[in-house]
Amino acid sequence: MLKQILQNQGLTSKEIAIYTCLLELGEQPASIVARRVNLPRSGCYNVLSRLCSRGLLIQIVKNRLTHYAASSPSMLLEQISQNHSREIRQIETIKLDLKFQQRRQPGFVQNSRAHYCSGTQSIEKLITQIVHNSSPDDCRIALSANPFTQRKSADLLPDTIVSRRILSSHKLPVHHGQNLVRRLPAYFDLGLDIIVNHQEMACVCLPENFAIHIESPLIAGSMIKVFDFIWKLGREF
Repeated sequence: MLKQILQNQGLTSKEIAIYTCLLELGEQPASIVARRVNLPRSGCYNVLSRLCSRGLLIQIVKNRLTHYAASSPSMLLEQISQNHSREIRQIETIKLDLKFQQRRQPGFVQNSRAHYCSGTQSIEKLITQIVHNSSPDDCRIALSANPFTQRKSADLLPDTIVSRRILSSHKLPVHHGQNLVRRLPAYFDLGLDIIVNHQEMACVCLPENFAIHIESPLIAGSMIKVFDFIWKLGREF
């Protein structure tokens, strides 16, 4: 069982032989190890050095002679745990990359999903989620003149988040930062707040304290076309 675990960790047959030998015999000089595993001393030193660099062996100097001892098996278990966690992170990164690349393929159709949420905290969480899922040139935001939006926009949509923003002509404060901002006439204020990127959108009705989250590249893309058309009608700052 131990040999199989060591093999799974990428150890060679010689490395496995030396490590298990030192687990069995305890602290030994290289000459004893080489004789026990039937290796030339020069080759044995190379393997011992590799195992030391991996933390599986330790060196102990006695009377000017270097001895070697196997590290505790708990060290091996810790390495296995770290490697496993690293592999999981790599797999998740690959999955996200493949999913992103797939979405960019012409003709890709994703199963659309719609979610309803209510309450101030849920709405704030949804807005933050969509904005942070967007790239700088992807995020588009249309803000109403609702007092809640006026109070919360600076917190939910800080200047560090780059986006195109359409504002009503009411007394909504303008936070430029790196953002592109345009203002529309008052009659364009629909009383809704819309946050959209090319994959998803949120339509927020703050007066009734609820929001609809739509995950659909098709619907999001259509809303972006509407947004960009209205954008041309806005007044620049």
